[in-house]
Amino acid sequence: MRIGIYGGTFNPIHRGHITAALAAREQLGLDRLILIPASVPPHKRLPQGSASAEQRLEMAVLATAELGPWAEVSDLELRRTGMSYTSDTLRELRQRYPDDELWLLMGSDMFLCLHDWHEPEVILSLASIGAFSRTEESEAEAFARQKAFLESEFGARVALVDNRRVVELSSTEVREALPAGGGADLLPEAVYGYIRREGLYGAQCDLKHLGPEELRPIALSYLKPKRMPHVLGTEAEAIRLAQQYGADVTEARIAALLHDCTKKLDLPAQLALCEHYGIELDELERRALKLLHSKTGAAVARDVFGVSDEIYSAIWWHTTGKPDMSLLEKIIYLADYIEPTRDFPGVEELRKTVRADLDAGLLMGLNMTIREMEEMGNPIHKNTREARDYLLKNGGTTMKTPKELAILAAKALNDKKAKDIQVLEITDLTTLADYFVIATGSSNTQINALVDNVEKELHEQAGEEPLHREGYRGGTWVLLDYGCIAVHVFNAENRQFYGLEHLWRDGKQVDLTGILEEKE
Repeated sequence: MRIGIYGGTFNPIHRGHITAALAAREQLGLDRLILIPASVPPHKRLPQGSASAEQRLEMAVLATAELGPWAEVSDLELRRTGMSYTSDTLRELRQRYPDDELWLLMGSDMFLCLHDWHEPEVILSLASIGAFSRTEESEAEAFARQKAFLESEFGARVALVDNRRVVELSSTEVREALPAGGGADLLPEAVYGYIRREGLYGAQCDLKHLGPEELRPIALSYLKPKRMPHVLGTEAEAIRLAQQYGADVTEARIAALLHDCTKKLDLPAQLALCEHYGIELDELERRALKLLHSKTGAAVARDVFGVSDEIYSAIWWHTTGKPDMSLLEKIIYLADYIEPTRDFPGVEELRKTVRADLDAGLLMGLNMTIREMEEMGNPIHKNTREARDYLLKNGGTTMKTPKELAILAAKALNDKKAKDIQVLEITDLTTLADYFVIATGSSNTQINALVDNVEKELHEQAGEEPLHREGYRGGTWVLLDYGCIAVHVFNAENRQFYGLEHLWRDGKQVDLTGILEEKE
């Protein structure tokens, strides 16, 4: 594996660093890049007013959002006391990666004086050199001389990296632009946002009066790089839903941008924030990390950014939902659920339903969450169940118990002339389901029609969608798994062969007399 080692003060890391790293990957065939912020650089002192070592490390991490998963950041030099000598760093990296090819990346100024560094012979024995060449023709001769000298004097392996997308930029220029309100075009978006919210390098920002465009880079600075596409996708989906259903688009954008602002914090940090803001937690919330970031995120959004009560509430409830949700609360809950980067079974059907009917989509989303948690054996927060139940009672649909769902499925099968319909209660026998609904179809075509009708009726009358289906279009045995009920439709031969009624003979048979109308 070829590993690029790119060190520097990164005070701050900027677009020049990004374009150089991408050029090195392309021309050197790097498989991996490690950014290493220096603690005490030996070649130059950090100017007054610089970011702290921890802040420079955080900015480097944020910058990897524009590089991709092949790039990472190491605090190796920040953990080490004394001068940040490259020879010491390479010794440690060589121990970690004994069989890999290390490439030390550097700019032209550093390359031209490399022979004067601390222990250059060690550096050049442990790593190859990738030197970024500038665009000036006058520099080419100096590069060629230095390359030849290092190769002859130290046996070095040197490659000149032609940065065709070069951004001629220094960290000094960036620092000088920030106090005057500049710098946005010189920095990765999340790095610019971090600098503004931390007030680094003289940058000024009134965090309590930001519109969505100004807020976006600051909101991204709270996130792990891998979560940024999700938050941007949630903002885009919130805009669409707000426009469609008549909500305030600006409030929807702000809520979407901030809804995960504390997501990356671990459980102790989340609990500390809850204590700081006086957030009361129930027993489940105290041990379920996923449930906490909505509450702490809402608190931070109000404290730091001065958001309205409506935005605060939308962030607070975006994880569990609640009964009688406001329009903005529904939009943020669903935008988070169906934004474009989400990819899970049933998401396309959920997107279609949300865009056709917001409440129907909300009911479907809540049901999907409840089923998933049940399937995984995880506890379900009471607010989620209560949100679902409220919609069922007040949204034009009657809430269905597992038994009622089983009977509804039996009726749907009967409507399409299924034979020998049976409903077995197996609640006390297994965790697979509460009820089995079993029926026989006379042909492959009828079996498919029976299954289609069950799905249609449970969707329209109860807002239910199957967790998964097996055997569809196979025609000899089709299973619809709804979590609390499982619907089995066989042809006669397979029903006799598998004998579910016999296998589950300890189950209680539900009396369907008077429930199913006789079909001719």
